[in-house]
Amino acid sequence: MNEQRYGDSERPLTIAMVVDTSGNRGNGTSNSALQWADELERQGHRVRLVGIGAPDFPARVNHVPLVSWVAKKQQMQFAEPSDTLFRAAFLGVDVVHLYTPFRFCQHACRMARQMGIPVTAGYHVQPENITYSAGPLKHAPGIDAIIYRLFDWWLFSKVDRIHVPTELGASLLRSHGYKTPITVISNGYEPRFTPKSQRAAGVPAPTPFHIVAS
Repeated sequence: MNEQRYGDSERPLTIAMVVDTSGNRGNGTSNSALQWADELERQGHRVRLVGIGAPDFPARVNHVPLVSWVAKKQQMQFAEPSDTLFRAAFLGVDVVHLYTPFRFCQHACRMARQMGIPVTAGYHVQPENITYSAGPLKHAPGIDAIIYRLFDWWLFSKVDRIHVPTELGASLLRSHGYKTPITVISNGYEPRFTPKSQRAAGVPAPTPFHIVAS
């Protein structure tokens, strides 16, 4: 994300980030939301987290038979939608940003639209993530393509813009027929992963150099 300077025509934004599991850094989606919230606040914006474990706008847990058991493997819980919660969280915000295509964020999208607030969404739950944990279902022909279409129908066709963390993610959505404008924005990284000493500009990297992949 680029640094911003606020002059007469620019001001900090108030952003509501809606993610089912907001307070768990062990889950990739919620961890991404927390990192992005930290960076936006560092740049001077105001962020309101909305979801399970959120400090100011916490949601209740919605237990979905079988599905919640599968999601728990990836340290994810589903949040219970609430008109009262969304109205309070969205009052006075400039934009609502959604993180999952499930019931909680679907409801948040409808509420934001009713309140006349722009809505964006991050594509952080890949259909392949779901089928990987779905047992025999993952062997059904075309199941990933079906889930891509469902996600688009449920949420992503209804927002103003989709945020994906990689060019690969953007190409996957386009290949599955997504028409909503897509912007690639990296999830970023925590400062502790920045080397303590940086080599000068133009100086070649040492050979060999080490790459850590996970």
